[in-house]
Amino acid sequence: MGRLVERKGFHWFVGKVFPEVLARRKNSIYLIVGEGQLRSRIQKDIEKNDLVGKIFLLREVKDKTLKMLYNASDLFVMPNIPVEGDIEGLGFVALEANSAALPVVASRLEGITAAVQDGKNGFLIEPYDIQGFIKVIIALLEDDRAKEKMGRGAREYVLENYSCEKITRLYLAEFRKVV
Repeated sequence: MGRLVERKGFHWFVGKVFPEVLARRKNSIYLIVGEGQLRSRIQKDIEKNDLVGKIFLLREVKDKTLKMLYNASDLFVMPNIPVEGDIEGLGFVALEANSAALPVVASRLEGITAAVQDGKNGFLIEPYDIQGFIKVIIALLEDDRAKEKMGRGAREYVLENYSCEKITRLYLAEFRKVV
């Protein structure tokens, strides 16, 4: 989920990580949802790596469809890579996935680390660490109990820290300081 730009790392994940995940978990499917300048490159990588039918490149979807996709997923991967001058913001999409009780496997980069607490609502992997991503993804896919426990914890984390009520209270407290 996200803009199809270099820093999101989709092309890297498609070419380097997902084929290895698929070799170990043959019924794995990877969904990419979004638009952007790298769409044709990612599509070519899917075809080049013989991943048609295993990786689905979807365009922007409506909220109802997105909710359905989250509910049908086992986990959420954010394989971001560092790109000079183009940094990730807070990582709202990780929090959105957490709210659907999905553990997040993400690159340890600015912005993302503010949203993903390693071992609590997901796992943080060093950028470009192919084996690190594979190890964590496979471990979660092979242990339903651990995946579901982390998913529940992820949802609780979002509700405790990012609910509308919580954010409203924080804003009001800041406004009161100013006034």
